[in-house]
Amino acid sequence: MSATPQVSLIIDDTVKSHFEFPSSTVAPSFVPLSVFYGSSAEMPGPSLEGTTATFVNILFDGTSIMLYGNVSQQIENMSMIVDGANPIPFNYDGPRRYGLFFELPTLAAGPHNVTLSNVTDVSIDFAVISANLSAGIASQLPIIIDDSDQTDIIYTGQGWTSLTEGEQSNFLVLNSQPGTDATPYNDSVHTTSGIGDGFNFTFIGNDLTIYGIMNWTAIGSLSLRFALNGSSDDQDYAVVVDDVQFSQGLTQPNFPWYQTPSNLAAGQYTLVVEVLQCQNLPFTVDYITYLPSSLSSIPGSSVSTGGPSSTKSFIVAGIREHPNFSSKKGCSKSHLDYTSAISTIVFVRTLGDAPLNRSELPATISTLPPRVPAHESSIPSMPQSVVSRYIFPSNVSEPPKLVRAWRGDGSASSGTTTTSCDS
Repeated sequence: MSATPQVSLIIDDTVKSHFEFPSSTVAPSFVPLSVFYGSSAEMPGPSLEGTTATFVNILFDGTSIMLYGNVSQQIENMSMIVDGANPIPFNYDGPRRYGLFFELPTLAAGPHNVTLSNVTDVSIDFAVISANLSAGIASQLPIIIDDSDQTDIIYTGQGWTSLTEGEQSNFLVLNSQPGTDATPYNDSVHTTSGIGDGFNFTFIGNDLTIYGIMNWTAIGSLSLRFALNGSSDDQDYAVVVDDVQFSQGLTQPNFPWYQTPSNLAAGQYTLVVEVLQCQNLPFTVDYITYLPSSLSSIPGSSVSTGGPSSTKSFIVAGIREHPNFSSKKGCSKSHLDYTSAISTIVFVRTLGDAPLNRSELPATISTLPPRVPAHESSIPSMPQSVVSRYIFPSNVSEPPKLVRAWRGDGSASSGTTTTSCDS
């Protein structure tokens, strides 16, 4: 039985129907606001930092949510409430940087709310949710397509380079200010300086924007042609000594290279992008957003069709084996059964598996399983560059010992080994 097709949707922090911030939040001041998606972000004001007061209530209709923003220090015991359940402590010991810092496992399809409090030195820029293709929300929010999606984005030319996690995709937003590290959306970008290089992208809708990374740290120029259904729009970009961004040493994420006209009617379009001229200013693509007008005709790889299962990894406090959970590390067939064991275990869960339902979390636990099953004793340690994601059952009285997450493809990070499902 194939999984329900899903689509990734982006929600800016300014969308009040999804983000509810108190009036005491403030805009970040450590970097220019232009580095954030939509040139906006929210962080706790002095009266909110480290208190039990609510920092944000997030409303969404879907099956999962990821939060992007900036984390300036380790997060300890941030309080998270999902769908009105008991508070759950959330800890983050990943890199201090701009990028992905929060992710929930797959939830049952439908409306959800997530409330965060006891937050310090965290700013929220935007959320990305996964929603069923048939959900009404999917026609009201922009779809986000990652640069690595080479089914939807057809790259042309020989000069393209794909940079991913561990391959210098990370950068400093301000090159003279340590602590302003950033990573692109989904830890990947495509970049080129080759004249004639480009890509094609077909979509049904309007309000399309191509986002990337703009390097203001070196003098240079770039000319691009954007041909929408054959109608060309040539745009020039340049960095000169007098630019404020040059004096700041700014490398700008979420830079809008191109946006379709505001009066563009919804319809089917093919956008052809070409590099016309490049002198020391590379064209770096991170992601594309657009507002769909026909969900049944979303380009192929922006939905999950129930083909070969991709995997995501999560860290969960206290797991004991479910009858349908393989005892081999890195393999799973269905949902997991939670317990209140204090140890943490890494597991890999296929996106096509049955969604996690809060009713599966037991209200009380009378007995505890072994702290670490024998087959998990050889889990490799993970490098600092890997984002850590944690979720703890509400009946755990103190945060468990933390371990690193695995990469999204189910493999250990570079320099480590892992056991495959077939071994």
